[in-house]
Parts: sequence; C-alpha cells; structure tokens
Amino acid sequence: MATEIERKFIVPLEYQDAFLQRRDGTRQIQAYLSEDPTRTVRLRLSYSSDGVSAKMTVKGKARSKGLVKPEWEWSMPVDMVEDMIKVLNPPSLDKTRHLVNDGGYIWEVDVLRVNTVADRPPQMWRYLVTAEIEAPTAAAAHAVPIPYWVGREVTGDTRFAMSMLLNEASREAAYRAAYGR
Repeated sequence: MATEIERKFIVPLEYQDAFLQRRDGTRQIQAYLSEDPTRTVRLRLSYSSDGVSAKMTVKGKARSKGLVKPEWEWSMPVDMVEDMIKVLNPPSLDKTRHLVNDGGYIWEVDVLRVNTVADRPPQMWRYLVTAEIEAPTAAAAHAVPIPYWVGREVTGDTRFAMSMLLNEASREAAYRAAYGR
C-alpha cells in the first residue's frame, strides 16, 4: 500500500509576504470527485513554467492523528482531466504551490486566496498559507527541523484539509482559526 506521511503547519501572517510576492510557484486547480474524508478522490491540474501536468490522487482515512494516510497517485493526460472537470463540474479550488528548500528539506507551501467573492479589490484579499513537509516515516517527519517562518502545527485538523476548503465559508472559517481574525 502507498502511504503519505506528512505534517502540516500554518504560515504566520508576518511571513506571508515572502510567498505572496514569489513568482516561481505552480498554480494548481484541484477538483474533488469525492469529499468524504475517509476516501478523497482528487484531480489536479498543475500549471508551471515547464507546462501543464495532470494527476489523479486517491487518499484513504488518516491515521496517527492525521500524520499517515494511504495514498495512490498517478499521472493522467491533461486533456482527459480538463474534460472530466468541465463535464463533471466538481467542487474545486485554485491555489499556488511553492517548493521551499530549507536546510535540505523540501517544504510545500500552499497559498490559497480566502475571499473569492467577485469584484472584491486586491487590497481586501486575504490568504491562508500552509506549509507541509513529507517524510518516509513518522519518526523522520517529527525529526525535521521547523523553520522560523513556520507556525502552529495543524496536522490532522480537518479544517485545513484542502478537500474541506472548497467554498468561501470554509476558507473563511479556516482563516479565522489560523489567524484569529
């Protein structure tokens, strides 16, 4: 069985600008065919300077307080995933992912716009920024040094699972839980 071992953290407001101003991120559209937390099925389109790629991911129920999940992932033809999203119109989100090398560890930093209401001006935009670190074992995940720009751990807190952040209300609730605002 394939397994994902991952810790997740909130990036504090005072460090968000470092990621909001970066231009090297990968835009990702994630569409969820199943939002059941015991079996998530996700399609992902990734747009980077290298082009577009597509994947399907299936995740099972989390164990060890959210640290460990069964996970299967495979590449798919971009046109097939685009067609599936167009025809099925599943709930989806749009985020930017930055890969950050800190001390030899690769962190995945996701930037998700919270207030997606149409016509809201940029000065009113808020962002939920999370940082994830994957490791081959639970012990290795807990041994990773936490960078200064990483804040409170939210591993296993379903309010911060991307599959739960598909609408304005859930993103707003996660933002308030993360930043107390």
